[in-house]
Amino acid sequence: MTAPPAPVVPAGTAAAPPPRLRLVRYEPEPGEEACAVPGPAVEPPPVTEPLPPDAPARPAVVGVLRLALEVLDGRRPFPHLVPHLGPRAQRYWRAVAATGSGPDAAKIVRVLLCRPSASAVEATAVCRIGARTRALAARFEAGPAPTGWRCTVLRLG
Repeated sequence: MTAPPAPVVPAGTAAAPPPRLRLVRYEPEPGEEACAVPGPAVEPPPVTEPLPPDAPARPAVVGVLRLALEVLDGRRPFPHLVPHLGPRAQRYWRAVAATGSGPDAAKIVRVLLCRPSASAVEATAVCRIGARTRALAARFEAGPAPTGWRCTVLRLG
């Protein structure tokens, strides 16, 4: 069903009245049952626990995050970081590093790690870049990187 075309109003005459809105009923009337659409059963995600400070993955993960910040502020060249990053993280961090953070050194203030699965570690870090405080999020998966953990996702907020 198509709507009729809007009437053309000649110049110098009164404008056409504004279109009327049609209300759509989306709530059931009292006494009616709501139509429930069955969907696939969704399992809740597994609960992740923080990694303890003495976890073996911590030095490797923090080292890669520190290296990423050194590339960002120009203290190191990008190729130093390449062996530690997956292709997607490389593309993103190359673009971020191209914008640069200026001459101010970037510093990690705090890092929190959790382990969503046996072969993955996720990190969130609070960083000081110049006068700004920024967030850094990363996902590491067990892999062939020099540290044994390869960063597959890296984002600066």
